[in-house]
Amino acid sequence: MNYDGTIADRFDVGERVGSGGMGVVYRAHDRATGRPVAVKLLRSADEHAEREAAALAKLEHPGIVGFVAAGTYSTWGERYLAMEYLDGETLGARFARVGLTVEEAVALGIRIGGALGEAHARRVKGARRCS
Repeated sequence: MNYDGTIADRFDVGERVGSGGMGVVYRAHDRATGRPVAVKLLRSADEHAEREAAALAKLEHPGIVGFVAAGTYSTWGERYLAMEYLDGETLGARFARVGLTVEEAVALGIRIGGALGEAHARRVKGARRCS
């Protein structure tokens, strides 16, 4: 899936930066703020896409990407999710390149636990309590 254009008269879609089971992610320019954003074009128009957007909109935590907007972008009801754009290397790429020290792994585990704790506290479906 490639996309070239503007979504919701707000997001000027640029380069493709990733993809996964749920959709394709593009770097985009947010006309409203002047900032870069990540726009995920979701592969289906089902309720899972709406749940993902609603869950992200509830969360505010330094370990969780920030919600910007969500909606439909086509006449077929295909959905998009706009999020804070984080520039840098994925954890998988970092791990493949140099691995992680024990200290880095512990720090990462603490950050992940904090993010999961926030999701659990906000009652996001699918978030599991770590005990």
